Amino acid sequence: MKKTLMIVCSILLIAIASIALVSCNDNPATGGGDGYNDYESATYTVTFNVNSNDFKLDNNVLNDVPAGSSVQRPCNSDGNPIIPVKIGYTFKFWSADGTNEFNFGVDTINAPTTITAIYTNNVYSHQPKADGVESGYFNLNAKLNVTDNADGTFSYAMDEDYDTGATLSAGTTLNLTYATVSTLDCPTPKDGDKFLFWFYIDDEGKPVQLTKVASDGDSTVNTLAKYTLARKLNIYPMFESTLPRVTVKFLDSKSALLYDTMEYPSNGKISDDTQIANLSKDGYVFDKWYYTKDVKDDNDNITQEKVDFTLVGDNTSGTSLYNACELKDYFTPATLKLYAKWTKQMTIASKQEYMNIYNLLHKQEPTDAEKAEIEEICDADIVISSIDFAGEQLEPLFDEATPFTGTIDGGVYKDGALLSKATIKNVNLVGTKHISLFGYASAQIKNVDVIATITPSLDGDKYADKTYIGTIATESRGSIENCTVSATFGEMQEGKSMGAVVFGGIVALNKGDATEKNSGYISKCTVTLTASGLKSESLLLGGVCAQSNSAGIINECKGVVLHATDVVCADDLDATNGRSFAKIGGIVASNGGSVRASSVSLTTSLTSIDEAYVGGVCAENTGSVTTTSATASATLNCGGGVSQIVCVGGMIGKNEGYVLNSHCTVDFALNAQKDNGVIAIGGIVGNNFSAKTDSSSSQTSGIGAINYAYAVGSICVNATSQNVSVYAGGLVGRNSQSKIANCFTTVDVLIENTQSGTNRIGYTFGSCEKDAKPSTNYIFYASDAILKLNGKQHASSADGDNFTIEAVRGVAREKVAFETTDILKDINFDDMVWSVVSGALPALK
Repeated sequence: MKKTLMIVCSILLIAIASIALVSCNDNPATGGGDGYNDYESATYTVTFNVNSNDFKLDNNVLNDVPAGSSVQRPCNSDGNPIIPVKIGYTFKFWSADGTNEFNFGVDTINAPTTITAIYTNNVYSHQPKADGVESGYFNLNAKLNVTDNADGTFSYAMDEDYDTGATLSAGTTLNLTYATVSTLDCPTPKDGDKFLFWFYIDDEGKPVQLTKVASDGDSTVNTLAKYTLARKLNIYPMFESTLPRVTVKFLDSKSALLYDTMEYPSNGKISDDTQIANLSKDGYVFDKWYYTKDVKDDNDNITQEKVDFTLVGDNTSGTSLYNACELKDYFTPATLKLYAKWTKQMTIASKQEYMNIYNLLHKQEPTDAEKAEIEEICDADIVISSIDFAGEQLEPLFDEATPFTGTIDGGVYKDGALLSKATIKNVNLVGTKHISLFGYASAQIKNVDVIATITPSLDGDKYADKTYIGTIATESRGSIENCTVSATFGEMQEGKSMGAVVFGGIVALNKGDATEKNSGYISKCTVTLTASGLKSESLLLGGVCAQSNSAGIINECKGVVLHATDVVCADDLDATNGRSFAKIGGIVASNGGSVRASSVSLTTSLTSIDEAYVGGVCAENTGSVTTTSATASATLNCGGGVSQIVCVGGMIGKNEGYVLNSHCTVDFALNAQKDNGVIAIGGIVGNNFSAKTDSSSSQTSGIGAINYAYAVGSICVNATSQNVSVYAGGLVGRNSQSKIANCFTTVDVLIENTQSGTNRIGYTFGSCEKDAKPSTNYIFYASDAILKLNGKQHASSADGDNFTIEAVRGVAREKVAFETTDILKDINFDDMVWSVVSGALPALK
C-alpha cells in the first residue's frame, strides 16, 4: 500500500511541473492543424510621445501589440511618415530609450513601450549685413537713436549707416542656438572705444540686450540666458560711444547756480580731474557731491533722501551713473542732478558765541532762514576754544531730530602738530531724557577736555522713565578721540529715584557701523567719572560708555577711573516699565564690540536686590577685551534669583565674548541677600556660561575664550539668606567653555555661607560644566592661596579645578610672581605685548 501511494504522488508532481513549464513559455509551440496556438501570446501597449506642445498626434497609442512583433512608424493617410513639430527644434528620430534611434519594422516589442520624438536645437546663423538682405544679419556700423517723447516714453530707431569704426574677423558667423546659452564673438572697437554687448530690436520696436556685458579683454560673450526666439534676428553691437547718454547737471546746493552740464555714457563714472571737481566758496569748504532720490515709507509717504556721489580718484572707485540714475537697462537716457555740498567753517571762541548757537538750536519755532542756518551748523566744521561756563546749566546742543554730522576740534596746531587742547569747564549738564554736552552726533569730536557736573532734571514731579547720560555725547555714531572727561554726578531730588538710566562717562550709546570707517570709535580718551548716590530702578553704567554695539571700538583709553559708590537699584514694582537690574563696567557696561589697549580702575558699592553684573572692564560682554588691564574694588549687596543671577568678575561679569592678553587685580566683597540666589564670581570672569554655539575655529577667540590672562587679589562672599548657590573661582566662577589656556591666578577665595545652599568653589574654577575642558595644560594657581568655606580650608569642587587632573597645577606663590621662570616655560607671553621681568608680575607694554 505504501509503495502504491508513492507512485501516485510521483505522477502528480510530474504533472504539476509540466503545467508550470507550459505557462512560463513566452513562445508556445503551434498546436494542431486548426492554425491556432495551443496557448495565447502576451500583448503590450505602444505609446508615441511627440515631446512637444506644438504638435498633436492622433491615435498615438497602439494596443494589443503581440510580444516579439514589431511596429511601423506613424504615417499620414497618404502613407508618408509623420514628422513631429517643435518650435525652435528640428525633428531627429524616434527613440525608445531616449538615446538611440528606434528601428521600425525591426526592433521588437517585449514590454509596454513609449517611443519618443527626439529633436535637435535649431541653430540660426547670422552673416554680416549685405545689400538686399532684410533679416538674419549683424551690422557693426549701426547706432541706436532714442527719442524722448512728451509723455515720458521713448521711441527707438536704428541708424544702419553709422560708422562705429569696429571690425570683426572676416568670415565670422554669429550663431544662436535655440534654448541654449550661446557664445558670440566680440567685435574689435575703434581705439578709445569699448564693446559692451550685442542687442536686437523686438517686435514692438524696443531694444533688447542679447548678451552679457563684456569685460575688458574678452574675445567672446555669452547670451544673457537660453536663447528662445525661433527665428533669425538683426543683431547690433553696443559700444560705449553709442550708449544713450546721461546728462549731468552740476548745481550749487545753496542756490540755483548751475556750474556746468556734461554728458556721459550711461555706464560711466565721473573722474575727479573734471573741471567741476575743485570749487570754492567763502566761509565754506567743498565737501562732496550728492544727489537725491525719492523714498517711500510704509504709509506711502514720499521723502527725498540725499545720497553721496563719489568721483573716481586715486583711492576711490567712483559711483556708477547707471546706479545713481536707477536705470533698468542700457537703452534709456537720463538726467542726473548733482549738488555740491558745502561745509560751513565756524569758530566758537567764547561762551557768548556758544550760547548764540545754543539758543538758535533750541528755538521752538525757527524761521525758514533760521532752519537753513541750523542745517548748516549741524554739519559744520567747528573749531572750539577753551570756555569757562561759570556754572551755566546746559541741555544737549544737538538732539535726535537734528544730530550733528560735522566735526568739532579743540586742537591748536602748528605745522600739523597738536600743541594744545580746548577745555570746557564749570558746565552743569542738565536734562530729563538725555543729558550731555553735544547730544546726538554722527560726527568727529576730538581734542576737547570737559569738566562738568551732571544733574538730571525732573520730568514734572518725577524723573523720566528712561534717561541717557554721557558727558560728551548722548549717542555717538562717529568718532571721539583724544578727549579727557572729568565728570561728577550731581545731587538727586531727595526721596526720588530715577527710572532706567543708561550712563557713560564719555557717551551713553556708542553705535558703530561696520560699513563706515571710524564709526562708533572712541580712542585715546581719559575719564574720571564719579557717580555716587545714584538711585534708579535699572542701571547701565560704564566709565567710557554704557553700551557699545558689535561694530563699536574702544581703543587706547588708558587711565579710566570710575567711582560708583552708594549706588542703589530697586524695582518700583510696576511691571509695565521693566524690572530692576544693575550693570556696572569699568569701561563699558554692555559691550558687543572691541575694547583694546586700555586700562581702568573701578571702585563701586552697590545695593541691588535683583539682577546685578559687575566687571572691571565690562559688566557683560559679547565682543572682545584685549591687551587691557583692570583694578576692580567692589562692595556689593545683591540678590539674584535663579533667572536673575549675580555675575561679578575682575574683567567681565557675564562673558559670551573673549578675553586675550589682559590682567586684573580684584578686591570683591559680596553680601548675598536674597533667598535662592545664584552668585557667579571669578577673578577674571564671573559667569563664563553660554548656551550659544561657537562658530570660531580659533583657540583664542569665540564664545568664552580666555587666553594669556591672569588675576590677583581676593574674593569674599557672605550669604545671609537661604539656599544661596555660589560659584566662585580664582579665574572663573561658573564655566561651560573650553578655550581657556595660558592663565594663572593668585586670588584668594573665601565663602561664608552658614545657610543651606550649594557651593562650588575652586582655586581656578568654581565649576566647569557641559564637559568643558581647557585647550592646553597651562593653567596655574598659587598653591598657598586661600580657599575657605565657612572658615575652613576647602578642597576644590569636583566639577571645578579637577575637571581634568593635568590641566590645573598649583605653584608656589613666589613662582607665580615670576621669581623663577618655571611658568614661563609653559606660558609663552608674547614679548611684543607683554613685559616680563623676574620677580614681578607680567605687565602690558
